[in-house]
Amino acid sequence: MTLQLRLDIKSELPKAIKWTDAYTKQLPFSIAQAITATAKGLRQLPQSKRKNVVADLERLAKRKLDRPKPGISGAFRASTANKRNLRSEVTVKNKPESFNRNRYITGNIEGGARDPMWAAAFRKFGGFLTIQRASVLVPTKNVPRDKYGGPKRAFVKNAVNKAGMTANVPGQVFVGKPAVGSRPLGVYRVKAGNKLEALFIAKDQALYPKPLGNIYNYGRARAKNVFGPYLRQLLKRNVEALTKR
Repeated sequence: MTLQLRLDIKSELPKAIKWTDAYTKQLPFSIAQAITATAKGLRQLPQSKRKNVVADLERLAKRKLDRPKPGISGAFRASTANKRNLRSEVTVKNKPESFNRNRYITGNIEGGARDPMWAAAFRKFGGFLTIQRASVLVPTKNVPRDKYGGPKRAFVKNAVNKAGMTANVPGQVFVGKPAVGSRPLGVYRVKAGNKLEALFIAKDQALYPKPLGNIYNYGRARAKNVFGPYLRQLLKRNVEALTKR
C-alpha cells in the first residue's frame, strides 16, 4: 500500500501577519517540516509524536485486526520531505524474503482471495505437489497458537520437517488425502494405530474481510486536521530563529 497525501498549502498560510522576505525564505523548509510532521511526527513538534498519519494507522491496525503482531501493527513508515521534494509517502515496511507485510496489509484493505501461506511452506520444504498451488491450508484446533492467534512457527517447522506421503509411520506427518473415509486433502499427524489427526485442511481459497478498508480516508483525515497548524507553528518558529541571527 502507498498513501499519498494532497495538501492545500496556500489556504493554510497565516493571514493576519505582515508577510516579509523572511517568511518567503523560510516557507519551503517549513512546508517540508510540516509535511514530515504530518506524516510521521517531528522532534521539533512534540504534539506530532502522537498526532500523525503513521501513528494513527498503527492505532487503527491494533484496533481493527485480530491480535496483530508488532511487525504488523507497526508496519507503517513514511519518507522525509525536504525543500527539493515537498512530499511524503506512507508505505509498509516490507521484508519480502521473510514475511510480506505489504501483502498482508493490502489483503486487509482490499479484501478478496488470500494468497497461499501454509501450503507454500509445505511445498517449499517438502516438495509435496499434492497441496495444489491454489490451495490455502487452514489450521485446525490441533495446532498450538501463539499469543497473536497464529500457528506457532516452531510447530509448523517441525511438521514440515516430518512431512511425507506415508500414513503408517507414527510420529510422522502425512500430506495428502487420506485413502480411507471422506476426509479432505490436508496435513495430518500420524498417531498410534495409523490414526490421523488433522493439523491443516486444504481449502480452495480463503477470503479476507476488509477491517482496514477505510485506512486511506483515515490517514487523509488526520493530514487535513494537523497540517495547517503544524505549518503555521513551524513557519513562525523558523522566521523568529532567522531574525535573531
